[in-house]
Amino acid sequence: MSRAGIAIAVGVWLIVVAALWASDSRPAVAVIGGIVAAGAAACSAALALGRSAAKVEWRPEVPHRPAPAADDPRVGTLRHRVQAAWFTGSTQVSDTLVDLVDDRLLAHHHIDRVAQPQAADELLTPALRRLLAGPRRQTATPRELQRILTDIEAL
Repeated sequence: MSRAGIAIAVGVWLIVVAALWASDSRPAVAVIGGIVAAGAAACSAALALGRSAAKVEWRPEVPHRPAPAADDPRVGTLRHRVQAAWFTGSTQVSDTLVDLVDDRLLAHHHIDRVAQPQAADELLTPALRRLLAGPRRQTATPRELQRILTDIEAL
């Protein structure tokens, strides 16, 4: 309890005792002091708890379920491009993979594949060398794509 709380409790006690003496009662000064002290301690504890409590926002917990791959718009776009490349003979997917290889070499190893082919070749896996060396194919099998993407991520 703070000094101000003690001063207020003593003031209340004095007012109650004075009012009872003025009304010609015979107050039990110690008992009234105990009652006032207990009330002041309870009020002080309640105020301290009220000040220390933090505001809490309760929200219902929603379990996070990842969306299936079929619902992901990026997967849908990739499937569409792969199918379009198959039907039209486009090399867009292979060109994108080559760009990814070049970006990873430059970002992680500071190697420009065109300017430093020997240094780049040392870092590339056989699957990536085949991708970069041969003529651009329109598509790769899913297993080849998985291998190529894993190798690109490992660069």
